[in-house]
Amino acid sequence: MRRFISCICLCTGLLALEEAEFVSRISMLLYIGQPEQAYKETKIAGKLFPESLPIKRLKVEAQTKKHMAPKALALLRKYGFNQNPKENFSLIESVAWSFLLEKEEANESILIPSMIGASISNDAVGINFILQGLYSGNLTVRLFSVRLAQNFSDKEVSKEILEALIRERSWLIRIEMIRTLGAHKYKPALEILYRSLGRSDLTVDEEAALSKAILQIEKEPNFKLIKKHRRSSKAALRNLAVDAYLKAHHGAMKEKIVKLIDDPSLLLREKVVASLTFFHIDEECLASQEKKLKSYAEGSQPRLGLFSAFALLAIDPDYAKKRLKEGMFAADPDTAELAAALWCLGEAENLSEGDSLIGKVPGMTTRMTLAFGMMRNGYYSASVREFLKGYFKTEKDLIMIDDWEGFPVLRVTSSKIRFNYGIAGYPIYVDRLSRLHILNVLASHDAELARTFVKEYLKDEFMGVGIEAMTILLEEGKGSNFDWIRELLHDENEGVRLQAAMCLSIFGGMDDEILNVLIAAYEKKKWEKKIEILQSIAFGCDRKALPFLLDRLGDSSKLIRTIAGAGVLQCLYR
Repeated sequence: MRRFISCICLCTGLLALEEAEFVSRISMLLYIGQPEQAYKETKIAGKLFPESLPIKRLKVEAQTKKHMAPKALALLRKYGFNQNPKENFSLIESVAWSFLLEKEEANESILIPSMIGASISNDAVGINFILQGLYSGNLTVRLFSVRLAQNFSDKEVSKEILEALIRERSWLIRIEMIRTLGAHKYKPALEILYRSLGRSDLTVDEEAALSKAILQIEKEPNFKLIKKHRRSSKAALRNLAVDAYLKAHHGAMKEKIVKLIDDPSLLLREKVVASLTFFHIDEECLASQEKKLKSYAEGSQPRLGLFSAFALLAIDPDYAKKRLKEGMFAADPDTAELAAALWCLGEAENLSEGDSLIGKVPGMTTRMTLAFGMMRNGYYSASVREFLKGYFKTEKDLIMIDDWEGFPVLRVTSSKIRFNYGIAGYPIYVDRLSRLHILNVLASHDAELARTFVKEYLKDEFMGVGIEAMTILLEEGKGSNFDWIRELLHDENEGVRLQAAMCLSIFGGMDDEILNVLIAAYEKKKWEKKIEILQSIAFGCDRKALPFLLDRLGDSSKLIRTIAGAGVLQCLYR
């Protein structure tokens, strides 16, 4: 009975308030964190002052504070606030954030897209939301939180990760946290990292991650630690020592790498031998290892032999070229491709000699590796041009571009990527991007030929390949390519129009014509393509797109709502 009487008194008091008093009272309730009471009072005020815009705005704001994003969006549309972004900037911003910050701890499929959307916004609110994931009981959410936090090199972010590292029990997440602290070069972490390095129960991966982070943070290389790892019985730590020596500022320290040329680990021996040339080891030091290198070059390990032959180019070029040339004619494709890649990194005369080899070496991937390497190193000829014309017209086998341990040795090889249900488009997407990477290099030599090949990609709507193809024309070649892509907005093929609009929205800026093409295509496309279109619209940052993006906040797909919410914020902020 008392509660009923209290409610009567409260309502009677509220009914006596003027509009301005209602606005002030509800605003205060929202400020002190009582959205439930604020929303109740907006309903009363709405009946007393049905035309009041401030009351309507507060009603929407109260719903966003209650984490009722869909209802807030419905009210935003009902009152027409979504049609005037300039006047309703903060209100639209609140609604967008309410979708991005949807929380459902038990369901990682809900929370992770929200975290990704928050990271896209590059806003302080988003960073705080991502860091909340460090306290989740869900291992996957914590892992994503750390990985997304790597993009924000901020002292407060690093401090939060360091505190989380102390209590974390999962070794996988600890390693990610250690890597993040190293990448951020966070000095206050050194004490804990050194203390952790002294633990007896460390896994090899964790010890390597700790050591690498310490070496990243320290201003001067910790040669005592490096020396300790060079003498370690664990190959992973010796490998870390080699990396540290290679990055050391003191040239003399690099020569200590040579001491590991007889290492029992084959991978480490290969890395040491490769470093002898790529990192400019003193020629006298290199000559002292000639006998060892020749024994490797003639041994049974093909990759070690080829790197040894490549190192010998500086002291016995005739012998080295002979071994590399023999390697290109090997029956094993991996060996032949690596030999071709190394051949193109050698002396300048090797490139011109490659003209005669390109039609002789066996295997299409070996020939492409040779042509690709020649172009990368500034050599382009009629024979390379003719080979590429034939290759892109007829060769259908899936390929990939493979490097090796961070060294600039790129070989074109048959795709070794297998289908992965968790990654859309594999392995076809990798093949498309590998071909486009080759075209990217070609465009710097022969923009017209590259343009001919790129046209074929414009009808390919597979995972944004058409956009990648047109990007090459905009980044390389002539300015007329921009006008050519612009003309494609009127092409009879809808797929071509869409690809052109998506590319121009990213590189040319958004305008009404581009936006209309994107919006017209959206409803006709499947879910994956809708995601790409939304990303293009969001990247264009045109406020005329806000009504469309706000409508997408009501979509049943969490990922679409997330991208649309991030897009709304980008349009508002920029």
